[in-house]
Amino acid sequence: MRMNNPKYVGVLCCGGKGERLGEISQYITKPFIPVFDRPVFKYAIEKLERSSHIDEIYIIANENNADALNKSQHKVIIQDDSTVFDMFSALTYLKKTLTLSSNVVLLPCDNYSNVSIDKSIKLFESTPCDIAINLFSCHKVKTKQKLGIFNLKTMSYRYDQLNKSDQNILIAPYIVSKKINLKDKTESELLNTMHIAHRQHQGYWFDIGTPYSLYQASQFRKCELERINPIKKSNTNIILK
Repeated sequence: MRMNNPKYVGVLCCGGKGERLGEISQYITKPFIPVFDRPVFKYAIEKLERSSHIDEIYIIANENNADALNKSQHKVIIQDDSTVFDMFSALTYLKKTLTLSSNVVLLPCDNYSNVSIDKSIKLFESTPCDIAINLFSCHKVKTKQKLGIFNLKTMSYRYDQLNKSDQNILIAPYIVSKKINLKDKTESELLNTMHIAHRQHQGYWFDIGTPYSLYQASQFRKCELERINPIKKSNTNIILK
């Protein structure tokens, strides 16, 4: 049943073009790139749908993705590409387009993980904060440079001047208070001026940003499916004629 004023609204960001995926993105837009057996956005949208706290979901997308994403049965908002460049600018744009009076769960379409939305919301509700985030230990320099790191000693977020000891990247979902006045601030400005609560994610997480990360995530997904639904060895040998 839909509530007139849900406590939490889910926002799925599907506006990226997947340029780092190279030739792949010349033929298929980023939300629909398959991670083994399903388009990557399906993992995120189902994560939002399964949450016991979220009653309304919006998808923010570019014009190339909008028609296909309408099949999800959630409201699709076409973004202004000149002003939307990350999840917080997407939220700023959404708030200018719609009247939102709820806390927001922000999620990108291009992550494949088992990060728990409801555990993130539990952290948000149990800790005085403006934003609740998830942290994930990462040793890849390029990933840290792209997503930024959160220093637990200084409680600060940055992209540059990374040290070898800086391992915690920020991963979604972000739980954002309805009380925040975004004021067109950048992600860095928000995360360095707001009260932040954080939890460490111990499971798996893949950012589908390069062909290799897509391959890794697809292989992991394949192994997960085989673990859940084992296939008899006699049925795994396929002969191509």
